[in-house]
Amino acid sequence: MRHAVTAAILRKQTRLWLMVICACISLLPASLAHARSNCQSGTNCLIVSPATSQMNINTSFPVNIRSYGDTDQSSGNVSGTVTYPTNLLRVTGISTGGSAYGAPSITQGAGTVSFSGSRSPAPSGFAQVFSITFQAIGAGTAAVNFSGDSRVNSTTTSYASGEFTITNPNPPPTTSSTPKPSPSTKPSVTPVPIISTTPTPSPEPTGDNPQPTPDPSGVVDSVTVNPSYTTATINWKVNATNPKSTMGYGTKSTSLDKQAAIGTGADGGFKSTITGLTPGNRYYFSITGTGDGGKSGTYSGTIITNGFPVTMTITENNQPASGAQVRIGSISKSTGSNGKLSIGLAAGSYRGTITTGTASLTIDLSVEAKTIPEDGSAPATQNFTYNLTSSPLDGGPGSSTSVLAFVGILLAGTVVIGLGFAGFIVYRRRKFENGSPSISTPSSTVIIDDGYDWRQETSDTTIQAQPTTPLPPPPQVETPRHNNSVYIDEEEPLDMFEQHNKPTPPSAPPPS
Repeated sequence: MRHAVTAAILRKQTRLWLMVICACISLLPASLAHARSNCQSGTNCLIVSPATSQMNINTSFPVNIRSYGDTDQSSGNVSGTVTYPTNLLRVTGISTGGSAYGAPSITQGAGTVSFSGSRSPAPSGFAQVFSITFQAIGAGTAAVNFSGDSRVNSTTTSYASGEFTITNPNPPPTTSSTPKPSPSTKPSVTPVPIISTTPTPSPEPTGDNPQPTPDPSGVVDSVTVNPSYTTATINWKVNATNPKSTMGYGTKSTSLDKQAAIGTGADGGFKSTITGLTPGNRYYFSITGTGDGGKSGTYSGTIITNGFPVTMTITENNQPASGAQVRIGSISKSTGSNGKLSIGLAAGSYRGTITTGTASLTIDLSVEAKTIPEDGSAPATQNFTYNLTSSPLDGGPGSSTSVLAFVGILLAGTVVIGLGFAGFIVYRRRKFENGSPSISTPSSTVIIDDGYDWRQETSDTTIQAQPTTPLPPPPQVETPRHNNSVYIDEEEPLDMFEQHNKPTPPSAPPPS
């Protein structure tokens, strides 16, 4: 009986553990597991989550941008650009809340959202970067992807993009059966505003990127553009019976002198892959669609190929300049907390400005044309480093250290001067106590013959007062002269009383 009860308890516990394990497995984000499977093995990855979704026009939905770190590192960073079709999606909000990279820098452009962030230590596994809220504005398949210069931990990175199907619950009404004039053999092209007579070298223009001109008739619809470095794939649909379509493109909106080869896409629409493009340049294209019943429509847009990857490291007073504004042509981006930013540029020379809250610098950089790998991955990254200088009083990076160093030098100088002055006072005092003259000058010895003989302790006047017997004069002894002595054989001048009492010295005997 006891064994039966024990077996029953074990079976219940086993079932309970199985239920807990199944519940944990069910909580795993399936979209992330699917996204990781799309990433290349052994590399870091950038992921759009969810990977797929379907909604109606005017629906708003969030998209998470996540990173996957394959290995642990002491410091990590993430940077790149999210691309999306502006004719199908509109950005209504961006949030960095819950980001594993603190507060990453976000810059929004036309059809692009650039990001840059860092963290120490680097996040391991899946990590949230930021989120975008889109609104569906057109019917079709919207691809949300990453530009080729997007990186995790500055190493080789693969991408898991997202595809979102947008449907129109209220399709346009069927046109009348009244015959319409047949379309012209030459497709009509809606002019696009001319921004520059030459291709803009920047692959990420912000303010001067022309918006696409949708087909007002709705015949040409669901246009998506997926550029690479030297190629671009365009997908679209023609809403008509027996649809036909043509596409012209070129480097000027007024001269679409090249015709693209058109094929059929997997969804029954049209597809064209353009090759031989130049990295970091802008191209214009126009799609014309026709069908039975005189249906005709035209869609105009632009293609901006990926530029050569460029990483800029900005420092101020040799400290990372966080939030520094870098402007090159129409590009305006800010650095992350590590003072770095990544952009894509066409080959050529550029002049720009770097601005912080306390300093500014005009820069010149030259981007070289690197070899594009055959698999379409990013070419070698070109690195540029710039250092701005500012006064410690401006409060720029490193100013506190500079002020402390200045105060330290000032205090050290004061101490040295004080010690020197104290040493000088001690030296002077010792010289005074030893009887040394305050001013060292060469001394001279003056010998004055005043007639006083200290050995006899009597003066010449006393000798003269003795008996009148004259004594021979003492022999003249030449006093040795020293180099630093002065000998004066003249008597010291006497006053009037001394002259009166002075006896007349005896005359010297004639020489023998």
